[in-house]
Amino acid sequence: MASNPETAERPARDSAPDLTSRRVVVVGGGIAGLTAAYYLKKRGASVELIEREPSVGGMVRSSLRDERYIVELGPQAFASSSDAISSLARELSINNLIAGDAGVPSERYAFSKGRIQKVPVGALSYLKSALVPGISKFKALKTRFLSKDEEPSGSLASFVSRRFGSIPPEVLLDPFTSNAWACDCEKIEAQGAAASLGTRMPGLLSFKWGMGTLTARLEEILRGSIRTGLCASAIERNPAGGFCVLMDHGRKALDADAVILATPSHVASQLVGAIDAGMGSKLSEISYVPLAVAHLSFKAADIPTPLEGAGFVVPRSEGSRLLAAVFPSKLFPGRCPSGEEMIACYAGGALDESAVELSDSELIEIATATLNAALGITGKPRFSYVKRWLHAVPQFTMGHASRISEIEKALESAPGLFLTGGYVAGPTMANAILHARGTANRSTAFLKTL
Repeated sequence: MASNPETAERPARDSAPDLTSRRVVVVGGGIAGLTAAYYLKKRGASVELIEREPSVGGMVRSSLRDERYIVELGPQAFASSSDAISSLARELSINNLIAGDAGVPSERYAFSKGRIQKVPVGALSYLKSALVPGISKFKALKTRFLSKDEEPSGSLASFVSRRFGSIPPEVLLDPFTSNAWACDCEKIEAQGAAASLGTRMPGLLSFKWGMGTLTARLEEILRGSIRTGLCASAIERNPAGGFCVLMDHGRKALDADAVILATPSHVASQLVGAIDAGMGSKLSEISYVPLAVAHLSFKAADIPTPLEGAGFVVPRSEGSRLLAAVFPSKLFPGRCPSGEEMIACYAGGALDESAVELSDSELIEIATATLNAALGITGKPRFSYVKRWLHAVPQFTMGHASRISEIEKALESAPGLFLTGGYVAGPTMANAILHARGTANRSTAFLKTL
C-alpha cells in the first residue's frame, strides 16, 4: 500500500521495446483507470479501456450548469504540495490551464460553538485556541504534545487520544478527516490517516474549467481505446495463457495478456472471484461511505460574513448534518457569475450514511440552515445543484493494511492481473495517479517477459 505518494516509483523510460502485440484491458474509467491506460499506451502497449457508464472520468468530472456555473462532481481542488497532478498536466499539455495560487496556504476553519473558528495546527496556536478546554491543554502537555516517537497504530481516535490527550473531536479529528475520509474515527486505521493531523492545508489548485479538465484530456488522448457502456462481469484465465474479460453477462468477451482492474473494491471482488475466491473475499471486506454535495450560489451581498480560507468543517457536536462547506468561487475564478459566491456543501459519510437518501430540497434546506448559522446567509440560493455518490470514499478501517497485504500476496499467484484505485492508494487524486502510474509500469514490466 502506497502510504506516501511522493515516494512512489517514477515513470518507466520511454525506450521500452515494441509492445504493440501485447494487449491490456483496463476495467474502469475513473482517474486511476485513465491514468494507467495513458501510461500503458505511452509505453507502446495495445490498450482497451472499458467503462460501464456512458462517459469516463468517474468522480473527477466537471459540469457547466445553466451556462454560468462550473460545478465539480467530485474533488474541488488538488494540493499544490504534491506535483503528481501538476506533472501529469504538463505531460498532457494542459498545465497552462492550472488555476489558483500554489504559494498561499489555506488555514483550516471549523464552525464550532456557534461561530467560525480557526483550527489550531501547532503547539502555540493549540494552547491559545478557544476551541481547546484547559484540561485538554494540560493533558496534551503531559502526553508530550506532538511527540514523533510513536508509530500510528490502532484506531485513529485511540491514537489521537494517546498522543494528544483528551481533545474534543472538533479540534483535531473532524477538521482533518471530515473532507478527506468522511470516516468514523473510532473505526478508521490510524496507520493510513494520521499523517493529515495537525498540518496546515497547502495551497489549492484546480483548472480553469474545473478538475474534469484532466480526465477530459486523458479521454481525448485515449480516444479509440475507450469503450463505454460495457459492464465487465467476470475475468477468467485463458487455457492458452492470458485472460478473458467477460462483459454483459458473458455476451461479449475480450482476450488480454494483462488486465488492470481500476474499479471500486466491491466490483473488483466480483470480477476476480473465478480466479481467486480468497482475494475476492478480502476485496469485499473494504467498505466505502456515501457523500452528497449541494452546490449553492448566493448573491455576494447576502453573505455578511467574509469567506475565509477554503471553507470550514462542521463538527458533529454542532448538531448539523452538514460535514463541510467549501468556497470554490473564492479559490478559483469563473465558478459562478460576478456578484455571486458559490459554496459546495457536503453531507453523508460514515456517521450519517442515510443523508444521501434525502431529497434535493431537504439537502439544500440542511445546507442553507447551517450556512445561515455559520455565515449569516439569509437569502435563498440563486442556483443549486445536488450530486450523490453511493461509494464515494474508501474506508481504511481496522485491519486494512493487513487486508491489502494479503490481496497483494494473492496477486503474485495471478501474474498479469493488477489492481489500482483509491482503496489501495489512498483517498486523494494524487494517490490514485501515482499508484496507477506505478501499476502501468509494473504491467509493462510483466508484458516484457512474455
